[in-house]
Amino acid sequence: MDEIRQAAEFLDLPELLVFVTNIQSHEEFLNTDLKLQYRKAVRQRLQDLCLGQGLFSDIVFQLDDGSFAAHRPMLMARCDMMKAMFSGDFRESNAKVTYEARTGLASPRVRAVIQLGLFQRSEFDCLQILFPGVHEDTFHKLLVYLYIDDVPTISPARCLGLLELANRLCLPRLVNLVERRVVEELGRISAVEGSDVVEHCLRLLEPCKLHNADQLADWCMNHLCTNYNKLCKMSPKLLKGLHPENQEYLKDFDYYQKCAQERAQEEKPLLKRSRHNSGCLCFTSNKSRRGGVSERPLLAGNTV
Repeated sequence: MDEIRQAAEFLDLPELLVFVTNIQSHEEFLNTDLKLQYRKAVRQRLQDLCLGQGLFSDIVFQLDDGSFAAHRPMLMARCDMMKAMFSGDFRESNAKVTYEARTGLASPRVRAVIQLGLFQRSEFDCLQILFPGVHEDTFHKLLVYLYIDDVPTISPARCLGLLELANRLCLPRLVNLVERRVVEELGRISAVEGSDVVEHCLRLLEPCKLHNADQLADWCMNHLCTNYNKLCKMSPKLLKGLHPENQEYLKDFDYYQKCAQERAQEEKPLLKRSRHNSGCLCFTSNKSRRGGVSERPLLAGNTV
């Protein structure tokens, strides 16, 4: 522990120094919050240095509308598909790009690093991977997930590309995180902005099923079933564009809800009580209980 403490002081690692100090003073319970804070700080550093500045990147992905630099070890550690791509017999594992060609194709962040003269040509040689069918904004969200295990806020109108890419790379956890973010955003739009999300649900329902986002599809279907009448008035054309099975399900659910409400109204017990029968039976006579006529009470001293 003393050697680790000296190394933490020498390398200026205050988190490690506090961590070791807590262990030596038998206060390990304080390290729980310290771990959470340290993980948050590391994620922020990864996002700033690796994603924001692209430092020490060794691979460039050529996308439909630009390019993005990344780091092969991080991608291989977080994605089995990437690991197979770069370490197997795929052509991506042997693709090379020279310094001159890459400077013209790389993103502005990568070109800025090259122009600073911080690296020699041999040190900055990296792979160039063609990644068709993916936009730069979608790929950036993928890298955020791979580097810091989180997904930034995403709008319902732009989530399908990320869901498709997550299925393409076999990342079910990314699908779940995107589902959670989209549901949160739909709830925010409905609560804060005051606008309904029926049209968003209509556009997301069937593509979500196609991309294995079953939880998001179920949420959209539940919202459409709950607001079926509003759906018929607001978006009849989009409703007709759904698959016939989905249309039939919405109609059947609406009919079931109406039948259940009618049955509940019919079986609702009568809560009103008659005024003549009100009160405790101990203080009413037999005639009052039968015909509503009360008996004269007996006076003290009278005999029957």
